[in-house]
Amino acid sequence: MATEVKQYNVSDIVASIQEDDPNKRKIKITVPKMQRNLVWSREQKHKFIDTLKRGYPFGSLLLYKKNNDDTFSLIDGLQRTSTIIQYSKEPTSFFNADDIDDSFIDYFIQTVHELSGEHSEKIRDIIEMWVKSLDGFDEGHNFSAYDLVRKISKDLELNITVDVFDELVDKYKEFTSKVKREADISQIQIPVVVYYGEEHNLPEIFERINSKGTKLNKYQIFAATWERTLPINNKEIIKKIEAKYELMLEEGFEIEGYYPEELYEKGKEFTIFEYLFGFGKFLSEEYPHLFGKSGKADTTESIGFNLVTTCCGLPLNKMIELPKTIESYYVSKLEKAILDTIEFVHNSLSALSFKANRKNKKDKGDKIYHTELQIVSIIGVVFHLKYDKNLNVRNTWNTNKFTLKKYIPLHYLYDILRDIWRGSGDSRLKDIVFDEDLQTRGRYLQPISKSKWENLLQEWFETQLNRTEIQRVKIYDQDMLFIKYIYNSILTNEENYDEFEVDHLFAINRLKKVAQDLNGIPISAVSNLAMIKKPINRAKGEKTLKEYFDYSVDKGKVTPTEANEEMNKLKKLIFCDISQVDINKDSEGNDNITKEWYIDKLRTRFKLMKQVFFEKVYRD
Repeated sequence: MATEVKQYNVSDIVASIQEDDPNKRKIKITVPKMQRNLVWSREQKHKFIDTLKRGYPFGSLLLYKKNNDDTFSLIDGLQRTSTIIQYSKEPTSFFNADDIDDSFIDYFIQTVHELSGEHSEKIRDIIEMWVKSLDGFDEGHNFSAYDLVRKISKDLELNITVDVFDELVDKYKEFTSKVKREADISQIQIPVVVYYGEEHNLPEIFERINSKGTKLNKYQIFAATWERTLPINNKEIIKKIEAKYELMLEEGFEIEGYYPEELYEKGKEFTIFEYLFGFGKFLSEEYPHLFGKSGKADTTESIGFNLVTTCCGLPLNKMIELPKTIESYYVSKLEKAILDTIEFVHNSLSALSFKANRKNKKDKGDKIYHTELQIVSIIGVVFHLKYDKNLNVRNTWNTNKFTLKKYIPLHYLYDILRDIWRGSGDSRLKDIVFDEDLQTRGRYLQPISKSKWENLLQEWFETQLNRTEIQRVKIYDQDMLFIKYIYNSILTNEENYDEFEVDHLFAINRLKKVAQDLNGIPISAVSNLAMIKKPINRAKGEKTLKEYFDYSVDKGKVTPTEANEEMNKLKKLIFCDISQVDINKDSEGNDNITKEWYIDKLRTRFKLMKQVFFEKVYRD
């Protein structure tokens, strides 16, 4: 018989994985390339444990028994199994406020007369945090009604008598008993299918199992079906692969065929999936403002898959062909060509690494303004303009690289302000990278006319003027990117780092005071933003720049000459005299802000910002 259906208790599963099963049964992960990553969210894990507790049905685990001993390989069910293992180690972390019966909270409030219904949520929070702070549901871990009542009393600063305290302890013994009873999932049965057939059928079985229910993404399916291996020499990429498996080991799994001491042997073979997994992790770490910060050590970054597929000359809808295509390349040479291309694009998009700190919010250089496929399209075009199919540098590269250096940043910003990459972008990427006229008429080799820029910028700005902000104010990503482009042409990162910050010229709180009466105004419009010297910006508070310098002179903090020198320096950063970004007062000394006046101020400054853009950023 090829398969057999069995029932194992949760405690059996845990013991078998932790090699503590009295029946000598042992469960381990067998083929790393076949397992999807540990990517369940906290909510998904909690929902699965709740499913077990409620006795709801769920999918079975699939084990493979290869030898005659009692060793089984886990083929499908890693998410469920890893959640069970995590729960067995730290069950209290799965406890939440919904597990607390209202009756216990009501009893506490009714028993302690100085409390009222207003304290119910506070008590609920105390109980939840107390349970989560413990290591288990037994008195050895201080899980007792006495400790809980003492904790609530202490946090609420209650002065209760011994009799009342004892009464509460007696009641809360019911609570601790109930929680402990409901937390015990050890005897819950898990459906298990054991497969005894041929090992070479496992990838197909894995794919068929996951064709229904919670569908795997294409990268996870490739993990099961890409069996070819490659010799990998990049130690940084290997470290990322190692980190993934080390995390799996920490989760309590044994991984067959995984020998860390052999990872760094020259020409060590890895599956294509493992390589692209590690490559994606490496890229995210090296270029966070191009590819985003990497997730947990075991989460798959799609960038490695998309980038290598594109550079190997395949549209993304043919990624399944990558193992066969990549065999025609010497992988180390291909990798170097891709990394050199990325470095070129990185240098071309220097504005992305320009530090634009905001008050109390540091620019860490890992903010992503683009979609993944937009950056892949840029890298893909540069790659194919530089290298032929044999990875030799083309004769036209020396000419094209100067054109690309000039036009890539403009196309990047232009496309983001137009928001044309939202959605999958697969077809757009294909049209751009695999254009028949790429070498002569490629998209990123072409200029964008000044008239197109004028139309786009004005249309983009007009949408900002329609914002109706009253209380909640945010600086939008597109606005911040535009600010970076402009100031990157004025300040160097050395000048800028920690010395300047982006803030509103017309203070937010002063605009908020009138925004309600004006049915909302565009408080955070891009033309209300500027990079200001941090000491000045912090000292001025809600004052306008002119008010701040007038005040400083009046108080004798600076001389009129010193104030004029600073104000003249500021013109370089705000593109106008500070009197143009001042607020008029009425006869009683209150701000005289109307919507028409404010919009006119925004329009005037945006014209100045556009002038800077065309003079310093956009050069024909």
